[in-house]
Amino acid sequence: MKIVFIISSLGTGGAERALSLLASSFANHGDDVSIATFAGRRVTPAYFLHPQIGVHNVDEDLQGKSLLYKVKGVFRVLSKIKSFVKDKAPDVVVTFMDQTNVLSLIALRSEGIPVVVCEQIHPEYSSLVNPRQFFFVRACARLFRNFCYSRASGIVVVARQSKDALPKWLIPKVHVIQNPVARPQLEPTEIRLPPQSIVALGRLEEQKRFDILIRAFALIHEKYPAWELFVFGEGSKREALEKLISDLGLGSVVHLPGITNAPYQVLKQAEIFALSSDFEGFPLSLGEALASGKPVVVTNCPSGPAELVQHGVNGYLCPIGDYRAFASHLEKLVSSTGLVSRMGESAKISVEKYSLERIFYKWRELLISVQGKSSSGRKA
Repeated sequence: MKIVFIISSLGTGGAERALSLLASSFANHGDDVSIATFAGRRVTPAYFLHPQIGVHNVDEDLQGKSLLYKVKGVFRVLSKIKSFVKDKAPDVVVTFMDQTNVLSLIALRSEGIPVVVCEQIHPEYSSLVNPRQFFFVRACARLFRNFCYSRASGIVVVARQSKDALPKWLIPKVHVIQNPVARPQLEPTEIRLPPQSIVALGRLEEQKRFDILIRAFALIHEKYPAWELFVFGEGSKREALEKLISDLGLGSVVHLPGITNAPYQVLKQAEIFALSSDFEGFPLSLGEALASGKPVVVTNCPSGPAELVQHGVNGYLCPIGDYRAFASHLEKLVSSTGLVSRMGESAKISVEKYSLERIFYKWRELLISVQGKSSSGRKA
């Protein structure tokens, strides 16, 4: 099978890691795999890719440009996506993330090639349907996205809650396939964490609400001064988080080490994993923490955490934005090594159903089923 994957970039992130795992699995099984990106600059992929996978960068950087340039840039991206796919002549195209999904469906609307789109975030919180937009703008964006998705041969969402957020007339095309959780691999790293460490992984952006996590940690720090918090990632909120850490007097115990390319090595050294997001899709870092045998404290946000976490069994689910509840559940774990151990054992077992092998075969079955159908549902 000849497959083209399309994603905006291959930098760090859950969607990028999921695509890298799936693309490499297809290549390992003898499929012809190519990846197209349009990150605006050539970036070395953040995650391992099978050496036979070709990566092509459309190379359109629209950041900081005028509106006219951006409009022209979008048309150039559409033209280059179309040209790249026509040149590769794949059996199927797979796209990741909402904006890329829409651009690809528009670019390939008349090519007669099946396109499967993958939503990596809950559809009501994606970049196109941004909750911060005015109601009318958001409603128009949602309608436009859904119309474009109706032209897809298949729509993949990574959590059941995400499926429920899409309109009923799209449901026949929707498939729930969670992101794969790869077996723990201990990558080389110079990072060394102290024995009593809580770890979080993610972009330092508003969505992740690391301010909630830091405030929660502050509530338990005085009683448990030996514990330290490490938040791995980069983003626009670094300065604000550094100020919060300083204002709370936590400079010696809360750390922002930056991006790590060795998540499993970091997780191996941690005692507890924390996720404080307002919304997710199917958080891969949470799956990796569970696979590493770590108990978790997470917000019960849309979507993904409730499918991964059994409250009181392999971790705790907390209300969104409630740092006091978050602190209360953290304290249950930091105060009991026995509880950490028991929940850690349950954590490993809980994610076996999301193994890379199982998720790969679900994707393979879907891609085989859509071959020969155009993105509008007609026979190619």
